[in-house]
Amino acid sequence: MVEAIEIFREHSTSSWFKTSALILFLNKSDLFEHKLGKKPISSVEEWDDYQGPDYVVNPLTDGQAPDAELQLQQQEAFDQGKNYFLKKFLELPDDKQTERSSDVYTHVTCATNTDNVRKIFDVCKDVILKGSLIDSGFYA
Repeated sequence: MVEAIEIFREHSTSSWFKTSALILFLNKSDLFEHKLGKKPISSVEEWDDYQGPDYVVNPLTDGQAPDAELQLQQQEAFDQGKNYFLKKFLELPDDKQTERSSDVYTHVTCATNTDNVRKIFDVCKDVILKGSLIDSGFYA
């Protein structure tokens, strides 16, 4: 994840993409959710600044359907963890703060969810089409 964030920052501040709209896909949300149940985010040295809730599945109940309260805790941990990593991708080092003048569109995906992927590609097509229309002077 550290390397992915560094590569994204490098590309998003590159002169080649300075004015390009970027689309960031955080794929495998199902795997991320599964890993949250195994190890707290803040227990990893690189992410020790994470302040959100953690949940680790009790091995004695692993595989059983969680009760409603636990599902809410898991959803909260997933949402805050997802937002934490989105923020990490979008943060720029102090010396690069003014180097990105374009929009970054973010999507958290699970490639096996075909409805989700279809919606995201529709949004991507709209972004690309709108950019082309603006560049050609047909859209204000």
